[in-house]
Amino acid sequence: MYNYIKHIIFDLDGVLIDSRELHYDALNKALLDISEEYVIKREEHLSTFDGKSTKTKLNLLTERKGLPVSTRYGMGVKTNIYQRITSIY
Repeated sequence: MYNYIKHIIFDLDGVLIDSRELHYDALNKALLDISEEYVIKREEHLSTFDGKSTKTKLNLLTERKGLPVSTRYGMGVKTNIYQRITSIY
C-alpha cells in the first residue's frame, strides 16, 4: 500500500540542526519591532519560555508583560524572520 515511501526522517531539535537559538533570535527580533519591553532576556527564556510553542510564549508574554493581543496576530513576522535565518544553513 505504501510502497512509494522509501525513507522517513524524524528529527528532534538538536539532532540534525539545533534551531533553539534561531527561534529565540527570531522571536526577539519580531518582539523588538513591537517594543523593546517585550524582548525576552536569556535567563528568562531559559527559565520560563524554552521548549514552549510560539503561541504559548505569546500567551505568557501577554500575561506577564502585557503584550497586546492585537499584536500577536502579526507574529507571522517571527516565522518570516526564522525562515530567513535558516535559509543560510
